Amino acid sequence: MSSSPPTDPAPETAFPPGPGRPRGPAGWSLRTRLVAALVGLLAVASLVVGGTTEVTLYRVLYDRIDGQVTAAADRATRALLDRGPPGG
Repeated sequence: MSSSPPTDPAPETAFPPGPGRPRGPAGWSLRTRLVAALVGLLAVASLVVGGTTEVTLYRVLYDRIDGQVTAAADRATRALLDRGPPGG
């Protein structure tokens, strides 16, 4: 028995080769890389479609409510002009 502390295993032996060994994207199979790329593209496309939909709906709905408010104001103005002021 020696008095020196045990040393960490070398990086090559820290993770023995096999299915449980952590690997980066460079070590992934072609199928895994393609699936990851497609999932990433789908996420980007979804963000673009969602953003475009949000902006378009915002503009369309605000234009619609502006038109409704303008029409209501015109109707109120015509009603007041046709009847005259209240109590008069």
